[in-house]
Amino acid sequence: MSELPKTSQSEQQNLEATALELVEALKNNPCPETAAAVAAFRDQSPTHASEIDRAGRFFDLFDQVDLAPESWWQRRTLDLDLLFARIQERWLGLSSVAILLVSLGVAAVYSKLETDDQPVLTEVKTKAAQTELYSTTWGQQREVTLSDGSTLWLGWRTELEVSIDAEFRHVNLTKGVLALRVASDSTRPFVVYGGGVTATVTGTEFVVTRQINDLIDVSVLEGSVQVQAQAESVALMAEQSVQIEQGRLLQVSPRSSNEIGQWRNGLLVFDERPVAEAIAAVQPYTRLVLDTTDIEDHPGLVTGAFFIDEAETSLGLILSAHELEAVPRGKSLKIRRSLKRQKKK
Repeated sequence: MSELPKTSQSEQQNLEATALELVEALKNNPCPETAAAVAAFRDQSPTHASEIDRAGRFFDLFDQVDLAPESWWQRRTLDLDLLFARIQERWLGLSSVAILLVSLGVAAVYSKLETDDQPVLTEVKTKAAQTELYSTTWGQQREVTLSDGSTLWLGWRTELEVSIDAEFRHVNLTKGVLALRVASDSTRPFVVYGGGVTATVTGTEFVVTRQINDLIDVSVLEGSVQVQAQAESVALMAEQSVQIEQGRLLQVSPRSSNEIGQWRNGLLVFDERPVAEAIAAVQPYTRLVLDTTDIEDHPGLVTGAFFIDEAETSLGLILSAHELEAVPRGKSLKIRRSLKRQKKK
């Protein structure tokens, strides 16, 4: 089992800069010559291929600027911020100057509570095979290339086990968020376990999130994923998502490809996401435990792009925009409709 070759910081920056230039040239002038130059760069090594993929995702982010306010200054700030973040490759927290959100007001003031990581739950046991352990800490992301050619991206505070042999490919996600690009192999299904849920594919790209309250979210970028929880199962197609709560499959919902897995680029992107879901997605990038039970039926929708290393500020903006407040309850914050706003009305 191997990871991407190690490179020095200067070499990494040179690779990224070259990949960015090639992908930009291809986007501006999609001719056979520029396509051949990109292909030649990609074929040099897995690291070169990874940088081309990252550069492509980076330039895709500029399409999301339309989600931001129309201010020229805010658009230019986003452009510069993303460019600086990608070239510097700051995996321990991207430098961010702007928080972008449509129709949001001043951030609400709320209490910040430090919490310990939640205990790891007992998982489904797999057949005996060599197991590799991978993890990340607070503010850290990690990219891993597996022996079968699949690629894993670990988000903040993620832990997982990988078992691969001649007969099967298994990943046991004990906590955190994981994006996968699974190498196609019809003879060895790729199975992800987490909280009693299994997601099975033979080759595709998707994201699995196991949140603090053990709510599971599976979202598909390409191909299809068979998701099973207890006696229920569903086949997810590209740009679809499903959540699993206490072993129960919830309703399948659409999820734009512009949203799925953008944390790999330092962003959380929402396109008319229900406010309770948006808050749940922001929570892993804070040190807070949030209880959204009282707002599960809130009709508010969140649209915008947020830098993950400014998640607590973003949370405050969402609360303010949707007339919500966070009230301390033991070691958690209970999110509820603002009593002050209700009295004013």
